Amino acid sequence: MRDFIRYGAILTAICVISGVSLAFVYSKTSVIIEERQAKEAMKAMAVVLPSATDFEPVPAIELSAASGEEKGIIEAYLGKAAGSTVGAIVKVEGAGYGGMITMLVGMDTQGVCQGMQVISQSETPGLGANVKEEPFYGQFAGKKGVLSITKEGGQIDGISGATISSRGAVAGVNKALRIAKALLGM
Repeated sequence: MRDFIRYGAILTAICVISGVSLAFVYSKTSVIIEERQAKEAMKAMAVVLPSATDFEPVPAIELSAASGEEKGIIEAYLGKAAGSTVGAIVKVEGAGYGGMITMLVGMDTQGVCQGMQVISQSETPGLGANVKEEPFYGQFAGKKGVLSITKEGGQIDGISGATISSRGAVAGVNKALRIAKALLGM
């Protein structure tokens, strides 16, 4: 009986020390992680809307009005340069084979897609995960209108063996372009 109490006390002490250690490490690293994520987001925004020098978040109520019932809209920014709006960036999710594909899409004030960057995805490595690679995402820059896969008569080459992921990414880009147009009053 005494051993049972002693082992219970030792196990409790180990659990408390582990919990306190984890909380301490989390409190020290969470700020650093958030700063790095913010820097990565700024880099991605500069890639998808290169003409912008400043990014102004769109208030949630405006974004809600622009998106209506559309699902998968995360956030949006208006790109500014020299005080005037040069485009919009929309962060959206598209349904891929392995889950949601989160991406940033930039559009200028002429309605032309300036670029797309995949922020996160859980697609199959070597197949659907290629949506974040240059040969695929680079195709979106300079395109205008509703986009689709070339297999369906469109202008975007899908990834071989990853049709669902390709379609999900294209659907996400189309969704982002619709929202960007609404935000820019087009």
